[in-house]
Amino acid sequence: MNEPMQEFKSVTNIKAYEQGVMSRRAFLNGAAIASCGLAIAGLSACAPSNTSGASSGSASTNTSTNTSTNTSGAGSDTATTSATSNASTAEADTKAPAAATPNDSFTQDWLTPAPGLKESDASEVIEVDFLIIGAGVAGISAGLSARLENPNLKVVTIEKTDSYTVRGLVFGAINASIQTEAGISYDKEQIFLDWMKYSGNRANPLLVRKWLDESGPCWDWFNKETSEIRHIQPRLEHWPQPEAFNNSTEWYRQYNTGIEYTDEAGQDMWASKEGVINAFYERSVQAGVEYHYNTEALELSLAADGSIQGAFAKAENKTLLYKASKATMLATGDYGANVSMLQALCPEFYLALKNAPTMIQTSTGDGHKMAIWAGGQMEPAPHAHMSHAFAGGFVGLGATAALQLNALGKRWCNEDVPGQSFTNGLLRQPNAISYQIWDDGHADEQLYHQSIGHGNREMQLQTPETLAASHASWKQALEPDNPGFMWAGNTIEELVEKIGLPKDVAVAQIARYNELCAKGHDDDFFKRADRMTPITEGPFYASMAFVAAGVMTAGIMVDGNLQVINNDGKPLGKLWAAGNVAGGRYAIDYPTNCPATSHGTAITFGKSIGAQVAKI
Repeated sequence: MNEPMQEFKSVTNIKAYEQGVMSRRAFLNGAAIASCGLAIAGLSACAPSNTSGASSGSASTNTSTNTSTNTSGAGSDTATTSATSNASTAEADTKAPAAATPNDSFTQDWLTPAPGLKESDASEVIEVDFLIIGAGVAGISAGLSARLENPNLKVVTIEKTDSYTVRGLVFGAINASIQTEAGISYDKEQIFLDWMKYSGNRANPLLVRKWLDESGPCWDWFNKETSEIRHIQPRLEHWPQPEAFNNSTEWYRQYNTGIEYTDEAGQDMWASKEGVINAFYERSVQAGVEYHYNTEALELSLAADGSIQGAFAKAENKTLLYKASKATMLATGDYGANVSMLQALCPEFYLALKNAPTMIQTSTGDGHKMAIWAGGQMEPAPHAHMSHAFAGGFVGLGATAALQLNALGKRWCNEDVPGQSFTNGLLRQPNAISYQIWDDGHADEQLYHQSIGHGNREMQLQTPETLAASHASWKQALEPDNPGFMWAGNTIEELVEKIGLPKDVAVAQIARYNELCAKGHDDDFFKRADRMTPITEGPFYASMAFVAAGVMTAGIMVDGNLQVINNDGKPLGKLWAAGNVAGGRYAIDYPTNCPATSHGTAITFGKSIGAQVAKI
């Protein structure tokens, strides 16, 4: 097996970012912003769209117009109405309208016809008990859980790439032992209500409750099962909390849900070969889970009763049939690299990516399509995306409440919001970029008076030495040839000129902001007074904020036990889903009141599925 696929950041692109390969002038004139797929896998400096790893049915490489047969009854009802247009009004009024389903509305342009494979098409039949499609964290969790619960199960995971995949940095949980031992308490009811509010009451409350109830014990299990293999320890993000933080006064309530794993120097070790997910994977191999790599699932296999009995797959130009006697699980990831799906289902995310798919090799919507072909349903819009556009970019103050000026030099928001919420507003600004503005004299004060939200600096990790190092690094931007997306000036006028913003407008906006700081009230956007920090003591700094990474978080509809359901809300039979292929967790917005729930739910729900299958 090759190195684990670290999908979230490209080391090459991060280095390119640090070296400032993309010129400031190109950004300011909009050419680079308009033409580059800058928004994913770190910073992809005008990299071509990646279609490698897409399934043969991936709409990212398919331009056909699909006219697949509608099996919901809507199409036939329409025809009947036309043919009987002379029927009496009374009779028409008593007839129930045709059922509308998400699939009817959403799949016309991207859902290619099913391959229609039969057992006779397979050159080999492989008998298993539990088939998992996709070797991400949800799939690894399900396989390990199933084998630990029932060591007699034959568990096979198939993966279309040559490695398990890793994306992200943090495990989101509440009431894990590491949290309770630290003295953290959670208002579970308020978290539930906030989560549902984030989704406009569209999330499946059974799944939200499932994470609330099971994520803590799941993390304890995850930590225990990896403890003898990993050489790194967990730590709590944003704990202890800054003294000035008080959740009761926050516009966006924030909770300490993030748990990550770091080495002795504090460097994240989640995704590396030495990291915790590698240990998690190795533990599943020890427990007897088989992994078949370079094996691409093509279509689910249906039994005579309509339940799922495994899947057809392709490996080395051979068609295989994996027959699963007990269960099949979809853990295939999101659809962010499928252009047709993005345009149909979440055009805002497509905008976030500068009209390009993500560069995540596995995000082609394969599992979504396979489930629909088998009778499952896509969850209704609006779909939620997880996009990272931290207010300070990668070199500023993080998601602090510092002044933001858009490309027109104008202040445009109440800056006191967590990272995902900032992204949502940023996407509606010219070129989807903004500039965080701060000064040398008030930076530390600003950092210590922020929230603990998504993208904020972790102030419990800061020391006088680390803060001094930050100031020193910012001052390097005073040099004429300083690379990167940061600017510095000894005067505000010099700073604005270096950025290239309209000078009169930007200088006036900064002056207005300083007046509001002195007044102690934000008359323009009503930001809380204790986070209104003036910009008066130079040097003066700016960093660019832009969308830098993202995934889709919407999927196939499942019930409270993660079984894939049909349009009547009934399980298809023997088919489960978890991770970003499963719907119901979010809608409209990714709820950053509890950071890292995407991975937290993937691992928690995967564990739950494995335990369910082990009892069959």
